[in-house]
Amino acid sequence: MRVLVSTLNASPAAAHGGPVLAQRKARALEQAGIDVCIAAPGEAPGVTAVPTFTYPAFAPVSRRFAPWRPNEMALAGLTELLDELSPDVVCDVHGPAWAVEAAAARGIPAVALIGDYNWFCRRSFLVDTSLKRCDGPSDVRKCFECNLRETTPVHRLAHRVLREAARAGVAAWMPVVRDYRRYSLWEATGESLEYTARVRSMVSRFVVGDAKARAFLGEHGIGAERLAFLPQCLPDEALVRRPRAAGVPGTDRAPRFGFVGRLDPDKGLHVLARAFEALPGSSRAELWIASPEVTPARVAPFFASPEFLRESLASGRIRLVRPAGPSEVSQFMAEVDVGIVPSIAFESPSLAMLEFAAQGTPVVRSESDGMSHVIRDAVNGRTFPYGNAAALGAILAQILETPSVIAQWRAQLPSIGREADYARALVGLFEQEVLQARKSIAA
Repeated sequence: MRVLVSTLNASPAAAHGGPVLAQRKARALEQAGIDVCIAAPGEAPGVTAVPTFTYPAFAPVSRRFAPWRPNEMALAGLTELLDELSPDVVCDVHGPAWAVEAAAARGIPAVALIGDYNWFCRRSFLVDTSLKRCDGPSDVRKCFECNLRETTPVHRLAHRVLREAARAGVAAWMPVVRDYRRYSLWEATGESLEYTARVRSMVSRFVVGDAKARAFLGEHGIGAERLAFLPQCLPDEALVRRPRAAGVPGTDRAPRFGFVGRLDPDKGLHVLARAFEALPGSSRAELWIASPEVTPARVAPFFASPEFLRESLASGRIRLVRPAGPSEVSQFMAEVDVGIVPSIAFESPSLAMLEFAAQGTPVVRSESDGMSHVIRDAVNGRTFPYGNAAALGAILAQILETPSVIAQWRAQLPSIGREADYARALVGLFEQEVLQARKSIAA
């Protein structure tokens, strides 16, 4: 069997999210005996462990809009790849809808691994431009207003005029000078919802691994017959327990809170920063932040007080770590006492949370049900409302008052499954879909 894994970024150097999952899934499938390759738009990433193919795509008018608008160039490139490689299955891992569209045109089953909600929201994680939670794409008007906030005041006025013109049945377009193409936010929003609904119907099976994703897809019209439940797993190297930090937190040394992830607003570092700032000055606590891109300048906007950040960095109360690779990330996770996952996004579940748990580190997390099967409130960690820095701060203060709870939580952490077992289950699912596709063709 040959499987084409479709993703948005084929670089093996990517440090987070979809690109990491795509590489992990591809390697696990390859080790399970499957002929695997990866496809993504853009430039070739150089030497890769798994055969990787790239294809051209029209440049996005905005980085937020790239995945979902119909893209004739990308569709043509993918169709050419499918004809050349002849895969039995296209496996979508946080990739663009174009791959599913191309697969459907060639009668190839498409299986989508859900780790975010790109299939429903142009902003990927249903966090709007005001960094507020969103309940999903209930109507075009709401999506339009959300996307409109990213534009300049002049563009906002022009787009509102275009919206009213479209409602009145008047064809109106606004030129985008920098790439000499015409673009209407109002029509593109409507086009996006219509387009994704159409392409969504072409997905043979959605694979979910948590309660949040399963419930969300069900609420938005994906029937149980198109859902497969496979909890997310980790590769063996991430499951190897690294040495824990010496000393008892709160007795021999200050307790360490750790954050690992992108320095983008949807990951909620601003929530953690404000919560940590609010702790009493006499508190014995350290905040360790790990990211390939972390610098004092990058984290400064997340803190209310520049002086607090400067003093904390100088004293070692806040530490910035730039891990060189997965092994160093795992070691970091083992050396902190409590992992913090303050994301304001719908996590499904969260790679950072899984990796913290695999290293025996309990987690304080935001309230997404996508993480509830691993970290349970007051059992092996704590949960707080999305974006609520005060609630998170209160939890951190409670941990500092009773640091012995850390060891209690650690003893209740679940084991995390192996990527190899996940791959074997996925292969069985692929075989079912291929068999069903052949039956349909024969009929």
